[in-house]
Amino acid sequence: MRFFYLTLVLFFSTGCVDWGFSDQGRSKKDQLTFEEAQTRKELISNVEYDLNMDLTLKDKFKGRVEVRFELAEKEDLTLDFFGGKVLAFEINGKSVEKKKYNGFYISLPKKYLKKGSNSVFVSFSHPYSNDGEGLYKYVDVKDKNTYLYTQFEPYRANRMFPCFDQPNLKARFTMKVQAPKAWEVVTSVREVETVEKENHQEWIFPQSERFSTYTFSLHAGDYQIWENVAEVNGREIPLRLMARKSLASYVVPEEWFGLTKTAFDFFEDYFGYPYPYQKYDQLIVPDFNFGAMENVGAVTFNEDRFVTKGEKTREEKRKLAVTLYHEMAHMWFGNLVTMEWWNDLWLNESFATYSSYVGVTESTEFKEGWASLNSRKQAAYLLDQSENTHAIATDQVHSTDEAFASFDAITYRKGGSALRQLSFLLGKDYKKGLALYFSRFAGQNTTLKDFIATMAEASGRDLSTWDERWLKTAMHNKIETYYQCENNKITNFEIYQTGTREHPMLRTHKTKVALLRPYGGVLKVWKTKTVEFSGERTYLKSLIGKACPSMVYPNYGDYDFVKVVLDKKSLAQVKGNLSNIQDPFLRSLLWSDLWMMTVDQKMSLNEYLEMVEFNGLSEQRPDLLTKIWDSVDEVLKFYYPSDTDEWKLQRNIWVKFFEQAAITRIVENKDKEELQRLWFNNLVKVSESDSVLKTLAEVLKQRRTNLELSFLANPDQRWEILQALSRNGYPQATELIASELKKDPSKRSRLSALHAKASEPDLAVKQKYFKKLTQEHEENSFGEMKAVMKGIFPGNQKDLHKDFTEAFYDTLAGLAEGAGDFYANEMIENVAPIFCDQDSSRKLQDYIEAKKSLNFSVVKSLKAALYENEICKGMRQKMKIKKQNQPI
Repeated sequence: MRFFYLTLVLFFSTGCVDWGFSDQGRSKKDQLTFEEAQTRKELISNVEYDLNMDLTLKDKFKGRVEVRFELAEKEDLTLDFFGGKVLAFEINGKSVEKKKYNGFYISLPKKYLKKGSNSVFVSFSHPYSNDGEGLYKYVDVKDKNTYLYTQFEPYRANRMFPCFDQPNLKARFTMKVQAPKAWEVVTSVREVETVEKENHQEWIFPQSERFSTYTFSLHAGDYQIWENVAEVNGREIPLRLMARKSLASYVVPEEWFGLTKTAFDFFEDYFGYPYPYQKYDQLIVPDFNFGAMENVGAVTFNEDRFVTKGEKTREEKRKLAVTLYHEMAHMWFGNLVTMEWWNDLWLNESFATYSSYVGVTESTEFKEGWASLNSRKQAAYLLDQSENTHAIATDQVHSTDEAFASFDAITYRKGGSALRQLSFLLGKDYKKGLALYFSRFAGQNTTLKDFIATMAEASGRDLSTWDERWLKTAMHNKIETYYQCENNKITNFEIYQTGTREHPMLRTHKTKVALLRPYGGVLKVWKTKTVEFSGERTYLKSLIGKACPSMVYPNYGDYDFVKVVLDKKSLAQVKGNLSNIQDPFLRSLLWSDLWMMTVDQKMSLNEYLEMVEFNGLSEQRPDLLTKIWDSVDEVLKFYYPSDTDEWKLQRNIWVKFFEQAAITRIVENKDKEELQRLWFNNLVKVSESDSVLKTLAEVLKQRRTNLELSFLANPDQRWEILQALSRNGYPQATELIASELKKDPSKRSRLSALHAKASEPDLAVKQKYFKKLTQEHEENSFGEMKAVMKGIFPGNQKDLHKDFTEAFYDTLAGLAEGAGDFYANEMIENVAPIFCDQDSSRKLQDYIEAKKSLNFSVVKSLKAALYENEICKGMRQKMKIKKQNQPI
């Protein structure tokens, strides 16, 4: 659960020059405000970019761009361009002698402009990015091949070329690229020609469709390419998959192309509108800051998340499927029809989230997709009940800096869940509404009002109340059932809906109520009732006289975004019989509810671990087993008290119990490789005992052990073992890390080694790597620094972590200003000194109040850390109140 979301903002300080005129009042910052964007939108239309990019230089790139646009009135304008150099500058054919460029944007004085057609020409240069934003350059240490890719959302296209960088100024793009002869070059359209030059090759791309600057892209380098074709409704869509050559042997193109073709078939039918672009490329890239990005016709994927050095587990395959579907859904939601401004980011992300799970569940083998979404919803519930909560459709995002802070669990997961609720509410009219929405607004920008009006028209239903209550208000409702029985028949059955004092809003809900009874030694769902309700109390007359259930679940199928409160009888059944519930999806929902009860201090940590002991260890579903074990890992590494010898002893008993439980099941499943591999991964997560660490080291050395493994650990698993050995101070860990690096000096191995080395429980080691993070970060790549952040303070090293509390606060503001908010947010997520006590809360609160100049997203991350500390503090207090709950 650690840090429910990551807010992502990046800011660099650059020297400025005051050129002495208004620039529409723009501040000299690496951001665009809503007011500035709105002013430009009222003036500008019909934008076209004609780009010429030179990628043949080592440390920088050069370019020329002609920007053509229509101007409604002669007014001062600005052209966004951050961190580069302007070499030449013309407006309507006139050279502007005094280049009006301040490091953030280029000023276009109205005296050079005219009403109607205008043309601005800029020759420029810019260093390659080293932080994954703008145009990023990566050189593979293994074979020295070079790879370039872009990341522009929400306001980073202007780090590559001067442009009007806002979503509602859609444009057409034409481009020529000079690149080394061995390279491939990729953008939103396929090249029409490549021309051999003396020392390079020129790639010529035709004009693209109209779309926003943040979805434009440029990728180039020594990529390995696989090609295929998707045949969709009588059309052929060219497909390509690309990856680094040194990683190519681990890529399974058949898996990617198979999912891609299935996704095309599903979405063209589901959206009722054909794929709007000419081709579909997918690039697997290194050092990517996110999971993936939906660039038009050229999607980028994070290689560390989606390429496994070994056989993928079912969980890994499903995650790839969900992400691939998510990004393809963006071709319609986001690229074809785009939000007007970032307050309607949910029009992109909520829809892509929901659509991806619909698609994966209905058109692939991964029928457990909805259980996966439910697991991810937990972060949204937690964020929604914190100080950082906000409406799904934010009233106003004031700047592109704030836009990054909207990329969170509410926008993605709560928003996606709200759409599932809307789809369930509207039934078949939901798809009808989507088709109308795309046909009506193709190529345009929309707002919440446009979408709701379209869905209301398609369904014939007034959605204004639904819109106001679901999308424009924060926090979720709780629902619980109350029922009475006589003579084994239901005599009364009601659903209660509640809000909170701060957020009392009651919403319209449509859900399924499930009644369970025992059959043949299992609890089975024997009846369901679909219910729509909006008030505080709903009486279900149709259930009167039915057989009295042993258990009731009021959100069966998880169609609703609500926190379920189990009645006493049902909770007792869950505690005693959860493993005997036949429906695996319902088991998954109940494990989520139990975890939320623990977080909300309705159940102690020991009670939760006892639930795992008695109901979780027999689970056979890989997705559900992973979910349960991840929560155990969180409890033992972060939440469980360890501030007294008594609590340390009890925690150690639990660690040894779960180690032995994993070992037992590894041996029991020696004939089921996937399940055995999953249990082995679980063992690595919780391993701390000397005997277990020694066994893991023997596995690493490929020696015989009592585990009777049916497989050899793959390279990714080997690094997980090494990280476990290092963070627990295993004597030979340093030598084993060096040996593994010698065998495999790849990028992934080097980052894994940094993670492992930084986790060593030694004060001098911590000082060395903390210095790298705070003083030497500019000398290392952002990927390397993230590896150090994730490794430096494991949960079982709180005493060492506490030594760096003051240093963290002394350096954070400077890092936010110098390295950027993105970097600062990563530091807060991984390195913030939160120890589940009042002192940690006080220091966080004092810092937030003292540092008024911190950016919005950094403050949001600090508040998230404060909230997490408060949750953990409360969970530990629950333990201290109920000390009689001893470990087994």
